Amino acid sequence: MGELLERAFTEQRLLDAWREPREAALADGEGGLRVDRCEAAAARHVSELAKALRDGTFRPYPVVRAEVAEHGGGMRGLAVPSLVDRIVERALLAELDRSPVAAGELRVPARARRPRCRGLPGGVP
Repeated sequence: MGELLERAFTEQRLLDAWREPREAALADGEGGLRVDRCEAAAARHVSELAKALRDGTFRPYPVVRAEVAEHGGGMRGLAVPSLVDRIVERALLAELDRSPVAAGELRVPARARRPRCRGLPGGVP
């Protein structure tokens, strides 16, 4: 595992990353069964997730397909990642946002919202 991934996938970083999907899930008052189960054993789940990421045995879950109504009529398809996958994504994104090395390696369109890309072509002014 590379240095960037080692920093992103520590147990503490994964616990920090768990907060955002948890808060989003609880925003409407109920997190659902998956969030409740994960909350009850968050430390154990995060420890197992960190180990799977380190060992290279982690595999993303299939996305859940959903449709939402558009304002102008019709339906729009969505692909919703699992709770575990969202935790992994948030941990990696947080590390990318902290890393000046990663910021310099991003393609120009990806630099627009990265604070560390200030002063790079396409970065935040």
